[in-house]
Amino acid sequence: MARAKYNVLVIQYIVQDKMIKYAVFNRSDMQIWQFIAGGGEDCLVIPEYTFAVNVMVDVMKLSNEHTDYEWMDYETAKQKLRYDSNKVALWEVDSKIKKGLLV
Repeated sequence: MARAKYNVLVIQYIVQDKMIKYAVFNRSDMQIWQFIAGGGEDCLVIPEYTFAVNVMVDVMKLSNEHTDYEWMDYETAKQKLRYDSNKVALWEVDSKIKKGLLV
């Protein structure tokens, strides 16, 4: 089955004691850290749709696509993330949370 000509990005976050932390995942097939992503391949430019989810729990079960995950503050996540689209999405989600637009 052909893959969609778009990509989705899911940013999982948790707010504990007024601290925002983001779940960043280590891929099993590459040594990179990223948010949960899926969708299009073999395209030079594809739209990416980002979803932010306040998961309310800090323990998750991983699929075989990822070997590990860590909860990180904004600055740490920004440094760990490999892809610019993840960093831009992180900035936007972080800004919206801090402005009270996301809970």
